[in-house]
Amino acid sequence: MSFFKKLDEATLRARSFLLLTKSKQRISPSAVQIVRLPDGKAIKGILFRFPKKPLVSIDDNDLKFVSQAGTTQIKASFDLQKMVDNEGTDF
Repeated sequence: MSFFKKLDEATLRARSFLLLTKSKQRISPSAVQIVRLPDGKAIKGILFRFPKKPLVSIDDNDLKFVSQAGTTQIKASFDLQKMVDNEGTDF
């Protein structure tokens, strides 16, 4: 988490997004929260919140999370077909 130390929540919000791979649609986070350890310095985690129901094309079945922290880029992929519960798609 050291590469996030110099970044604030507004910067992380500007440099992070969800990407619908087929349509190339980007969804920006609605909020970012940096959670620190009791010492107030070290980062315990970072919470990214995205709109509950983004506009998703029927053709999109893959979603990527991308965040840029300095020269380090973090990516994670999600299969939307595996993110379904009894109330529909859960993202």
